[in-house]
Amino acid sequence: MRSNKKRLIPLALALVLAMVGAALAVPQISVTIQNLGQGSKTITSTVNAASVDFTVSSDGTQITGVKVKVVDQNDNPVTSGTVYVQLLDSGNNVVASGSGSPDSNGIVTITFSSPVDIQANTGAYSVAVTYQGSSVTG
Repeated sequence: MRSNKKRLIPLALALVLAMVGAALAVPQISVTIQNLGQGSKTITSTVNAASVDFTVSSDGTQITGVKVKVVDQNDNPVTSGTVYVQLLDSGNNVVASGSGSPDSNGIVTITFSSPVDIQANTGAYSVAVTYQGSSVTG
């Protein structure tokens, strides 16, 4: 009888180790990466062009804001979405920014919280305009 117990001890230990191993198992996570342009949804841009008019201080030394007009492929005003504007210095650092939604004429008026100098190398050097419109999910 004693020899039967000796045989059961390794078997019971193996069973306990198998159960602990199964309990501690980490599930696998599978990730699928899809390249840009490989999806089945098509996103069509509603904006064809944007024009930027600068608002300057009375003495003409600073930019105080911008007016951006966005139009579609038929030159009709775009009246939805959000327009983001960034003024950049010569090192591509953002010196002023703002955003807004177009009005019924497709115009977004942005006033900067701090005016930006109109000087080479220290003030506004270029402007970046980004339009965010409809999004597609699926």
